[in-house]
Amino acid sequence: MAMVWLNNLGFANPYGTTSREVDALFTGGARDLENGLRILRVGDGNDKLLSAVIECLAKGECGTTSTAPDPLLDWVYKPRASSDVFQPLVAPPSAGRLEWFRWLVSYSAYFALARGGLYALVDAADQQHVLAAAVTGPPGSIPYGRMSGGEMGDWCQKAGMAMAIEVLANNLRNRVLGTWQGQAHGDDGDRRHLELVIIATDPNVQRRGIGTTLLRFLGEVADADGVPTLLETAGARNTGFYAAKGGYKEVHRSPVANFNSEGGGVAMQRPPGGVVESIKGDGSAPHAPRVCSSASAPVLPAAGTLLAQEESGVACAFQPKRKSGPLASFCAKCGEHKANCR
Repeated sequence: MAMVWLNNLGFANPYGTTSREVDALFTGGARDLENGLRILRVGDGNDKLLSAVIECLAKGECGTTSTAPDPLLDWVYKPRASSDVFQPLVAPPSAGRLEWFRWLVSYSAYFALARGGLYALVDAADQQHVLAAAVTGPPGSIPYGRMSGGEMGDWCQKAGMAMAIEVLANNLRNRVLGTWQGQAHGDDGDRRHLELVIIATDPNVQRRGIGTTLLRFLGEVADADGVPTLLETAGARNTGFYAAKGGYKEVHRSPVANFNSEGGGVAMQRPPGGVVESIKGDGSAPHAPRVCSSASAPVLPAAGTLLAQEESGVACAFQPKRKSGPLASFCAKCGEHKANCR
């Protein structure tokens, strides 16, 4: 079951939460993947994992001398020379830099925790070691960029008010990035998507397929609801990773103030059904997930199929494509998500 939060007035789920379809992906807050890996939804009885998740996110986003930081957050923290953008740090991160990134991911983690959208990827044999983590906003919930002042205040207090002033109030670049993010995907108030706020891998285990496994699992989460996934990034290495490993497509590219390396920030979108197989399949032996190709993509109905069905009065009678996994939410007859099947 999704974790239920109560606000100060006692009302449940004031921010929104995950759907029953997403909840069904987990057993006891966990989902086993391939190669002995496991996804844990933080807050489902494992709140003690939160500090390890925050450390993983902070180190992954901050960068090291061998791994590059998140390019947009790196610019927000302190712009670097154009030749250094997208590159690892030239020296180990200072205590101040680590503290800045740790605060920001803590603030973001509380946002996801309140919505049941904070995920940790661990080794099933050592579940206290977080290998990768993701901060998400479920479809229909209040988005990251539209939090109320009251909610922002709650997470600022939990993460620490002193750094909140430095990161949120005194850093103009942070506010500029927030405005750009809202415009990049078309800030029209439509919440029917999975919002991928942060995804990061522990620098010590990068380049081992850990991030790919987590990214494809998030595809399962989106497919369970039949919604697209939205994210923002920058640089050919990052956009190439999301495209090749997750099925994302670029939908917008533009400078973010004076951050204009390789065209600036990039908004990307993954359509529902972008990953055609469940990471765990139908309960049989685990297998490697794959991005769909033109030969294996789900067959969708031709334009006007549903309209023709409605006009003829013929009901589709929903039949799932698979017994379990993301395709269980899509109709084998018309290709539509069950919410849209007529």
